[in-house]
Amino acid sequence: NEINNADKRIKSDGNLEPYERHRGGISRRRYQHTVHQIEMPRPGEDPHYLVLEYATPLMSLYDMSKHPECGLSGQERDEQVVLFYRKLREILEGCKECKGR
Repeated sequence: NEINNADKRIKSDGNLEPYERHRGGISRRRYQHTVHQIEMPRPGEDPHYLVLEYATPLMSLYDMSKHPECGLSGQERDEQVVLFYRKLREILEGCKECKGR
């Protein structure tokens, strides 16, 4: 798992129960997420836990920027990432269930 390689304080701590959703034209797409634990550097400090879902469109943009025949430069990719981030933030800020989280 790549996130575990990014920082030695991050450890896998099990998985959430798998669930299914209809997404992107795929019926009953199955999701299974790993719970990650971040060990805190100060003694006595409780660890933090997180679950991640990578934004697949960002990976597609990254892949496209690595192949010149796609016609997407690194700068154009970065501009699209910023637009994606802003839109996602706008959506989350408008979501009652997400507000303040």
